[in-house]
Amino acid sequence: PSTRRRRLEPHALVVERASLAEIRRARRNERVRARAPRQVASLGYERHVAPRMTRLFAELAPLGVPTIHFATGSAGLLRHLAAAGGDVIGLDWRVDLADGWEAVGDRAVQGNLDPAVLLGPPSFIRQRTRRVIEAARGGAGAHGPGGAARGHIFNLGHGILPETPPDHARLLVETVRELTEEAR
Repeated sequence: PSTRRRRLEPHALVVERASLAEIRRARRNERVRARAPRQVASLGYERHVAPRMTRLFAELAPLGVPTIHFATGSAGLLRHLAAAGGDVIGLDWRVDLADGWEAVGDRAVQGNLDPAVLLGPPSFIRQRTRRVIEAARGGAGAHGPGGAARGHIFNLGHGILPETPPDHARLLVETVRELTEEAR
């Protein structure tokens, strides 16, 4: 079969290889531009990445599966990410939940605990985890009315650091479970 042909496999979608290569190239270009002023990075995303991401999300839509659009270092691009598609917009740890929700409108968000928090002591991990969950609930004026109603998926803002102690990762999971069960 052609490398540009999309095919479904059990539980997986193999997206056109050419499209993925184009997206990877555009992302590499965007990383270079990200060092430039925000307007240049924004234009680069709009021109090189957004059309491909829009097409990708459009091709995934008929499957009826939830999609998450995430890009690290994307604080200045959140509106563009939301416009390109995705049911949920990922926020890296540098983006305040309130600002993230304001930028993405009626979308749910995913994020955004700083992965470096897991290198700290247990009390610090619990405290910072609680802060993210309270912000997602709207505590302390975090994001104004309606933010939590749009949805929040707790997550590290961008992966787990290799040097993270496994016990700290377990503590994070336990803390999130405790705090979210309290809310129910």
